[in-house]
Amino acid sequence: MTFLLDTHVLYWHLFDPTKLSTASRRAIDDGETGKAGLIVLSLVLAELYYLLRKAQVEDLLPDIAVDLQANPNCRIEPITLEDVLNLAAYPEVPEMHDRLIVAASRRLAATVITKDRMIQASPQVTWLW
Repeated sequence: MTFLLDTHVLYWHLFDPTKLSTASRRAIDDGETGKAGLIVLSLVLAELYYLLRKAQVEDLLPDIAVDLQANPNCRIEPITLEDVLNLAAYPEVPEMHDRLIVAASRRLAATVITKDRMIQASPQVTWLW
């Protein structure tokens, strides 16, 4: 199984795991131990930068990226032209960044770990919370 982490899930995993559901923590643990794969989109890292900036710790981003890349069960994936061209296919997801997450999850056949109700409401995405 492959899991794609949304921005808040990654942030909570790093800084406040108590905000994650039990199923989300288990899935991430499985990814960290090789029982599953983890995907973090470059878009999610860009959004993470703004959460870190808000907390005045944006200088942590390079170390976070290095740690993610060091995990052989985690990969950082780009947003592709295909994802952008498929934005219109997800009208039920109003926010652009969320649409890109959904599009990438479909392309990568990954389950999105998310608490975001707009993503969860899409019948086109497999999600876990």
